[in-house]
Amino acid sequence: MVLQYYEESDEKKAAFGNNLSEKQWEDIAEIKDMYGDVLFTAPLVAANVAHEKDEAGNLVIDESQACVVRRIFREFLSGTSPLDIAKGLNRDGVCGVHGRPCWARVTIERMLRNEKYVGDLLMQKTYTKDFIGKVQIKNSGEVEQYYIRDNHLAIICREDWDRVQKMLDKLM
Repeated sequence: MVLQYYEESDEKKAAFGNNLSEKQWEDIAEIKDMYGDVLFTAPLVAANVAHEKDEAGNLVIDESQACVVRRIFREFLSGTSPLDIAKGLNRDGVCGVHGRPCWARVTIERMLRNEKYVGDLLMQKTYTKDFIGKVQIKNSGEVEQYYIRDNHLAIICREDWDRVQKMLDKLM
């Protein structure tokens, strides 16, 4: 999903207006003034299994893949390491985002950190400054990020998400 700065009357701002404060919209306007026409992005990354976009561009759950996400979180909560989860998925022939069983520890770790599975959205993980080149740059603090809680349907309940994040923080 690609988000741009929107005027007050625009339908996209109305959609996010309930989740962003007036201060956050002012910050976006300030960033627009500083950087010009910057694209603010919230891309679907390779580790985002089980969500797809509907015709309106909204994230919806792909139930055929959601069971894999639930399995990963369930196994991690029961004490299985990301490496062993990946090995188990490969052993069981579970296909990943590329359509084949090719799971790695780092993929599992990214999935366990992916806020989309709890229904949240972190905006501006990357940004595009040059429209012509369309080169996306990882946002390392150049542009303010916005976290939107309960943006779309969750695959993982908030309680399990919070427990997983605490467990990961202890590991890393």
